[in-house]
Amino acid sequence: MTETKKLRFAVLVDGDLLKKWQTDSIQHLLDAECAELVTFIQNVSPAQKNKPASLGFRYLYKKIDHNGPLQLVEWKKAFHSASVLEFTPESKGISNYFSPKDLATLTSCNLDFVLRFGFGILKGEALTIPTYGIWSFHHGNPRIYRGGPAGFWEIFNGDCITGSILQRLNKKLDQGKIIREGFFQTTDHSYRANLHHVLEETAIWPSLAAKAIVSHPEQKLKTDTISEKGKLYKAPGNITALLFVLKVLSNKLSFHINRLFSAEKWNVGRVAQRIEDLVNQPLAKVNWLNEAPKNTYYADPFAWSEKELLLELFDYKTGKGSLKKLDTNSGKLSNLLESDTHYSYPFSIEENSKKYVLPENYKSGFLKLYELDENLTVLKEHGLLEGEWIDPTLFKKDNQWWISCTHQSSP
Repeated sequence: MTETKKLRFAVLVDGDLLKKWQTDSIQHLLDAECAELVTFIQNVSPAQKNKPASLGFRYLYKKIDHNGPLQLVEWKKAFHSASVLEFTPESKGISNYFSPKDLATLTSCNLDFVLRFGFGILKGEALTIPTYGIWSFHHGNPRIYRGGPAGFWEIFNGDCITGSILQRLNKKLDQGKIIREGFFQTTDHSYRANLHHVLEETAIWPSLAAKAIVSHPEQKLKTDTISEKGKLYKAPGNITALLFVLKVLSNKLSFHINRLFSAEKWNVGRVAQRIEDLVNQPLAKVNWLNEAPKNTYYADPFAWSEKELLLELFDYKTGKGSLKKLDTNSGKLSNLLESDTHYSYPFSIEENSKKYVLPENYKSGFLKLYELDENLTVLKEHGLLEGEWIDPTLFKKDNQWWISCTHQSSP
């Protein structure tokens, strides 16, 4: 059996410290066994003196720094077996360029890609030497938010989404080629939670990109173009930092009041509209079902027959859901699956005249596929996957079965 060739990569750093989310990103690459760390490339030029942030923002950032993904790590200790090259970039305006000597050294490393955690705004020939270029994170949707600080302005502007990209750098500032992109619900009542969540979730992206390259070496690295450039943001001044604190406190108060004095109430409705049309057109009139019994609600519907639905019935008294079949004509409920742990999302599928249900039951630690008869009797159980998986969805592509899902630790 031929061993898969690993991608060769290097990491650009300033100084002796990285943040934990950055060392996690490197470790993800190594754990995936799709890439090998060739060397660290350390910037040994004198540190550039930047204008200090306002006192207000420094105070804000101090409250969230040095813990979680922002914890400072001595990368030489974390990756003690890795070699280190020392480069002295040449500064031209706001950009840095590698010297001819350093370019020759970079070329001799025979790298597939470089992960940038240092060296500022890098330009010049260095960007084209690694096979798949130099990869850099931008924590923000570049079409709206350029600059920084990450995770701040989305809260200040009341934006419900915080974006991030992993990009392949090119000669155009803030217009690299997008390798991976994601959007996260903004946690508007906590700057720490919003920023930590985005950093933790995106740290794995380089390893996912490397896996894709190794899995399909015949394909080029797929990238998207940033079609428009957003506003350039900078660290806030004292007044803006104060307004930010007041906004977060107001959001936090609303959040806790909402948690104390309100509860979720879901229901299920029918729409006379094709899924394909729903993507491109407004939602048609919804014909809602009669609401579930008191202290319960319906959610996660899947069609079982023309007049029957499989769905979750959540009970506030027990704090968990069970799976039911609902006759939409009579309103009669029949039991499907119930246990001491929470059930939801009864994804149903038919294959070779057999009916199956793949429910979410993450607290059990397993994904199980159930073969059912018309009366909802379980004929067979198939254990598919270990772990706390959310909303598992089966689909078939190229004669192979796949599961799309998320993990409980990544809301």
